[in-house]
Amino acid sequence: MKRFYKFLLILSIASLVFTSCEDALDTEPSSTVSQSQITELANSDPEALALILEPMLAGMYAHLSAYNFLNTGQHDDYGINSILHICDMMGEDVVQTSGSYGWYWYDYLLDSRNDNYRHPDYIWKFFYRNIKMANDIIVQVPEDVDDAQLKAYRGQALATRAYSYHYLVQVYQKTYVGHENDPAVPLVTEVASENGYPRATMTEIYTQMVDDLKEAVTLLDGFNRPGKGFINKSVANGFLARVYLSMEEWSLAASAANAARQGYAPMPGEQYLDGFKYISNPEWMFGTPVTGELDIVKSGIVNFPSFMSSMSYGYAALTGMLKAIDKRLYDHMSSTDIRKSAYQSPDGSTFPNGGYNGTPLPAYVNGKFGASDDGADNTQDLVYMRAAEMYLIEAEALAEQGQTSQAASLLNELIQTRDPNFVAPSDLLAEIRMQRRIELWGELGIALFDVKRLKLGINRDYAGSNHPDAGKLVVPAEDWKFTYQLPISETDNNPDIEENNP
Repeated sequence: MKRFYKFLLILSIASLVFTSCEDALDTEPSSTVSQSQITELANSDPEALALILEPMLAGMYAHLSAYNFLNTGQHDDYGINSILHICDMMGEDVVQTSGSYGWYWYDYLLDSRNDNYRHPDYIWKFFYRNIKMANDIIVQVPEDVDDAQLKAYRGQALATRAYSYHYLVQVYQKTYVGHENDPAVPLVTEVASENGYPRATMTEIYTQMVDDLKEAVTLLDGFNRPGKGFINKSVANGFLARVYLSMEEWSLAASAANAARQGYAPMPGEQYLDGFKYISNPEWMFGTPVTGELDIVKSGIVNFPSFMSSMSYGYAALTGMLKAIDKRLYDHMSSTDIRKSAYQSPDGSTFPNGGYNGTPLPAYVNGKFGASDDGADNTQDLVYMRAAEMYLIEAEALAEQGQTSQAASLLNELIQTRDPNFVAPSDLLAEIRMQRRIELWGELGIALFDVKRLKLGINRDYAGSNHPDAGKLVVPAEDWKFTYQLPISETDNNPDIEENNP
């Protein structure tokens, strides 16, 4: 009998593996095994079930750095880092110095949001496939499972589903506060809706995210992950802190961020200049270790360093599509702030020898993301969460509650590792948010996410702006230009989608 259950479950996995990416929303769990059969196997032979789920979990994590996911051969199809880069290009913190070859240029111009454009389609399908892969694991593991390994599998899948929805709602709708009852995105869990997949409200999506992450935190308690490429309790708390921050649940955000950063300390300032390429960095909480065996590396130029690193082989250095920091952020850093040395100075003295193969680096161009150790193969590890972010979330949430002394102390603790002369100013909340932009520049998409969360506009057309003329945009707060339309591939194939964004 046990073999029979194993055989059924293996068949269900085979159907998952050989399912192609459809135009319509494809997130319903693939399993055709009854819940009673799954529960019986989980109770009678949890090791067998774990062996079956293991490749599904590996596939879920591999998807984060998937190469050519849509099978269209586009060079900006290399996983979640491409999506976060899109979001960073839509704010005012990252400057694209040239529109050469066009990659990310129209995101930078806030002109890539229409329902028939490629990036809305890519982001939608990427995260709903991520949700599907998470759901395929969640449906196999009973909620009341006792086995520690199965608990860890369910917990990681729940956290993955939650952070996927958080990215989706930040891209395809305005911020949570003030839009709680607005239509967001379809909510698909392990239980398929009899009515199909209409757009859930923002409140419904955020409620599901919080529920998933709270359960994940409980399930992952005591889980010792094999490496930072896996989600553990700290990372799940980090995702929860991000969600609470979006909800302006300040006390809960501070608590979750504090829990997330336990066991991590800010990296020494000198390590900030190591090139952001080592998952062994003590401050990194979650990321992907990159080797030459990954397709994004074998592609040569279809990877994050290609587009972001001035020191690496790829589009940035070879075609002039260099990425620079906004001049206002650069000027805000003091002369004793080591992070300033991650960017070319106006006189060119920071990187006098230029970037990759001596490519000249104009003022403010980044050297934050360095070359891989062995030259031109772009094997830099990828970061998705750092402890510094948790310090900054906690500090912001404390300041919002009027706990200025605690918030200032926390900000000093972090920033003084970068600038020993830093002292938190009286305009504390504004400084915390400025330091968040400087510290996390180019990493996590917050250039857009914070513009939306804080209901800010962007102004790239200021005196002395280092944005190119085409990019000198002034866009008011909550403008629809910051929000992607739902892709036409979804609205054409999902009869339950009632409306698109303007």
